[in-house]
Amino acid sequence: MPKRIGTRVGQSGCRSISRIGYVLYAVGIVLLVAVLVHGKVVSGSRRWFDLGAFHLPPSEPMKVLTLIALSKYIHDTPSLDGRTLRHILVPLFLAGLPVLLVAAQPDLGTALIIGLISATVVIIARLRMKTLGGIVVAGALAIAPLWEYALHDYQRNRVLAFINPALDPATPWQPRQAMNAVGSGRFIGKVTGLLPVVGVTLPLISYGGSSALTVMLALGLVMNVSVRRFAY
Repeated sequence: MPKRIGTRVGQSGCRSISRIGYVLYAVGIVLLVAVLVHGKVVSGSRRWFDLGAFHLPPSEPMKVLTLIALSKYIHDTPSLDGRTLRHILVPLFLAGLPVLLVAAQPDLGTALIIGLISATVVIIARLRMKTLGGIVVAGALAIAPLWEYALHDYQRNRVLAFINPALDPATPWQPRQAMNAVGSGRFIGKVTGLLPVVGVTLPLISYGGSSALTVMLALGLVMNVSVRRFAY
């Protein structure tokens, strides 16, 4: 099913998807709010809708829906002289809202992924270097309060285990396996060793229907743009 959906997206017109970009984004936000109220609680996290045969985490498709909304806004508001802070207030809102809602579940890994995707889109959209520098400084200043008040204890432990696995031998099992894999030259170990272990799936390799659906949607969009990049 995910493969069929990805193929269907790849065959759709770019402008057709763009026209409903904000609608799709709004639907995703509504689902993120709804899962915080009515979602199934597993190990203290409320991330999934229990649909009987399978569980649906709305945070997974929200990765793609946020990308679509950001791309639509940037496309509709061109800036030939480079974008300043004033130009990215709306993109910051579009990215920040799902990041906060996903982090509240809590799901640090997916929140980080959405934030990184959004930051990449904004940076390559003619962002002025002065503005980029200001954002980097603001982000650096925000690290301490976020570490103290926004992260749960187990999330801090994951980051600390990534920085120094010797601090607690019982915590960093996955980082140690990643380092062993890197030492033996295995590709997957190199991938998993890049960031703290936060439950992020490896595209096209990790098991999970919702993850596969998101990856296929993203690949469908890429194929769509690739096929039609000279059509407009």
